[in-house]
Amino acid sequence: MTGRSGAQKDNKSVNWYALYTKPRHEKKVYEALAEKKIEVFLPLVERMRQWKDRKKKVAMPLFSGYVFARFDYKNRFNLLKTRGLVKIVNFSGEPAMIPEWQIESLKKMLEFPEILRLESYYQQGEIVE
Repeated sequence: MTGRSGAQKDNKSVNWYALYTKPRHEKKVYEALAEKKIEVFLPLVERMRQWKDRKKKVAMPLFSGYVFARFDYKNRFNLLKTRGLVKIVNFSGEPAMIPEWQIESLKKMLEFPEILRLESYYQQGEIVE
């Protein structure tokens, strides 16, 4: 298990945001944002995938459909043109900023993959409110 992380200069006006991607576009969005020199983080976990003829370990996003990026919100328009990126996650019309400590906690958690266990609390077809 691992995470990808691109680098950018430290700046007080930049914050972490969750970005929603098209299905199975997380790695492509990560690469495109890193090319644009935007600090980006994609937490990955290794999972065994099985096809008819073989099994293989594959690095998959910890959060399907999401990538984390650190940028100045005033400069979001260049970011939003990224192919495969749908939107910046927001609540009640306000962009959802993610505290630095939460991103750092995710990075530390991925350093010890043997203790990380994904749980599925809901089953397909289960009614939720």
